[in-house]
Amino acid sequence: MKVIKFGGTSVGEVHAIEQICYILIDKKEQEDRYAIIVSAIGGITDQLVICAQYAEKKNIKYYLILDEIESYHLEIIRELFTILHKKKLISRIIKYLKNLEKIYNSICKITYFSKVSLDKIMNFGELISSFIISEKLKASGFPSKWKDSRNFIMKKSIQVNLDDVKSLFINDNTPYIILPGFIAAKNEKEIATLGRGGSDFTASIFSASIQSEYMEIYSDVSGIMTVSPKIVSKAFPVKNISYREAIEISYLGAEILYPPTLLTSMKKNIPIIILNTFSPLEMGTLIFSTFKTKSLITVITGMKNITFLSLKRKLGMPGYFNQFAALSSNDIFHVLINQSSSELCIENKILSEFTNDMNHPFSVDKELCIISIIVSNIKNISVTSGYMFSALGKESIKPNVIGSTEKNIYAVIAKKYFKLSIKFLHDIYFDNHYKKVHIFMAGLGQVGSKLIEQLNKQKEYLVEELHIQIRVIGICNSKKMFFDILGINLNNWQKNLKLGTPMIIEEFLGNLYNLNLRNSIFIDNTASKEISHLYDDILGKGIGVVTCNKIACASSYHEYKNIKNLSRYFKAPFFFEPNVGAGLPVINTLNSLIESGDKIHLIESVLSGSFNFILTQFGSFIDIVRETQKKGLTEPDTRIDLSGIDVIRKILILGRECGDSIELEDIKQISLLTKSSIKAFTVDNFYQELIYNEEFFTKRSLVAKEQRKRLRFIAKYKYGESYVGLKYIEFQHQFYHLESKDNMILYTTDRYSDLPLLVKGAGAGAEVTASGIFTDIIKASI
Repeated sequence: MKVIKFGGTSVGEVHAIEQICYILIDKKEQEDRYAIIVSAIGGITDQLVICAQYAEKKNIKYYLILDEIESYHLEIIRELFTILHKKKLISRIIKYLKNLEKIYNSICKITYFSKVSLDKIMNFGELISSFIISEKLKASGFPSKWKDSRNFIMKKSIQVNLDDVKSLFINDNTPYIILPGFIAAKNEKEIATLGRGGSDFTASIFSASIQSEYMEIYSDVSGIMTVSPKIVSKAFPVKNISYREAIEISYLGAEILYPPTLLTSMKKNIPIIILNTFSPLEMGTLIFSTFKTKSLITVITGMKNITFLSLKRKLGMPGYFNQFAALSSNDIFHVLINQSSSELCIENKILSEFTNDMNHPFSVDKELCIISIIVSNIKNISVTSGYMFSALGKESIKPNVIGSTEKNIYAVIAKKYFKLSIKFLHDIYFDNHYKKVHIFMAGLGQVGSKLIEQLNKQKEYLVEELHIQIRVIGICNSKKMFFDILGINLNNWQKNLKLGTPMIIEEFLGNLYNLNLRNSIFIDNTASKEISHLYDDILGKGIGVVTCNKIACASSYHEYKNIKNLSRYFKAPFFFEPNVGAGLPVINTLNSLIESGDKIHLIESVLSGSFNFILTQFGSFIDIVRETQKKGLTEPDTRIDLSGIDVIRKILILGRECGDSIELEDIKQISLLTKSSIKAFTVDNFYQELIYNEEFFTKRSLVAKEQRKRLRFIAKYKYGESYVGLKYIEFQHQFYHLESKDNMILYTTDRYSDLPLLVKGAGAGAEVTASGIFTDIIKASI
């Protein structure tokens, strides 16, 4: 028998509830039996309490909140169930809520709500959510039963009626028993609750009573993290942790576990596994008795709102433990008590999450926080504390109190330094951890193949030198897609792709979203308009995008700006260096100039390696074009290059990166091609037109030769105006000496006014384009 608990975020919306079914389908194949404990839908318990507060004040807002609670649950039911299932469910939910409304009306009449009333109110969230989950499992083909936890858990000393539990889990062979968490009973008539975090406690009580193999707790994080990811985005899950370390963490700010849960499981030696509902394939954190670890520390945690109380008394006077008891009875939580003594007095220091206004003998300081480092081994304390307090000293942060326990080193500091301290301590202790980056790649042609080759070749260097571990999780071309959660073997990715499923872009992105792997990056090696239009959705999920596809950045200015804004808002990297110069740092150089305060006056450029290759060759024009395509220096559709649209898009992107809201039609163009060539409908027709107009191209080459000049296809940007076209270049100009497929960009700026800043190199070809994407992947990973 196994026990699984799903937290509030795991039942908070339709997608989350469907995800529970997905998780259990995988377990269904194991043919085990499960007790499934369910929390209230996220945020509902808070709303129930607020409702009571309004009712106590005779404020009719409690009706509005009650209506919202009803509407939210009914909307979930409407989306989850068919018409046949809805009627029964809606009837039961409305019955629950009518009883709830009666309690609120009673509170409104007497203008007071007691602890007993509060317990009655707060139990509704779990009763409703667990029943919805039970019915959804039945509707999905799971043999399940709903049972009421109040029949088994008595609040007096958190006892479990073992006979009833044995009857429930031994005599009843139903594979899935669904129970509401958090709720209990004081006697046959009186309802009780187990405190905030009580659903975890419920799970541990049942787990201990039936001596289950282990207990799984699902939430919205992939285990116990090295630090709160809300503070440090680089936080990562701890693989293993002991009960005692987990208890320290739960007392010192981490919300993922309720302390009594851990104590109950520790007594019975039942392993606890913390997993992510929305990324169930990730390893999570295993909590058990003792783990040997090489790490100095396990976790960095803290509490932001700490009050510091100093209590002084003369020797011989009664102690202050009565006062501590008084604080506890008023729900004031003591984090720690520290005592120092002298000849004249004893000073007791209490750190508390909350305090009322108090007169002497208390001196009170509310603007404090506590930061804490959980130590895996007592032998590590002296070394670790040395690092910690040295680091605080370098940042001029003075601790008010410092100390340690068997598993914990703590410092009480000013509240304003809370986030700063947590961040730099995480950098100090965990900076050597390899960052795992997950790649999902669309486009496996020449560029995609070369990129995979480069990733495979450099993987050891990335780990050893940059501490980045890149895993390619998903790949696709226009026909097939393939995924491997552990990482695709890059030595035989072609064989894996053949074993893949038919390519549907919505399904490919669906897998990317559902896997929900940290540090995911979508790579677009295509020239697909359809894929480029999906960037906003990808970035909106917080997933980075790296692309050599120019379409998104060269579409309407509104779309370009929207993508940039989404990247900034969701902190999802968006890099597109290969859009302009393949592997050359053209955009990066431009951005560096602007970000450092320089002003761009003029950009002169040869931005097409394919154009430049064609114009520097001798012979039949049509033969040169075919040779250029064969070498992979053009797009598959050569019209994109020779029409000039590729260069237009590039200068458009550079202009926009300069801050101008220019559109494609704003760029002036003198085409290399004849009008009939431009209007060719197919690639074959296009080549036929080139043959017909061979003389047109030959004549231009002869003119250049006679004038001792060279033909170059130039892109120019100056003060918001852009131009693209063929020009005859004289010997003195730097473009005259360009060879083969090279690109050259000249930036004339305030700083580089006499001699422009020059970027030059190969600007076409699969290998250099792949290297540009590779560079962007590294930038997005750091």
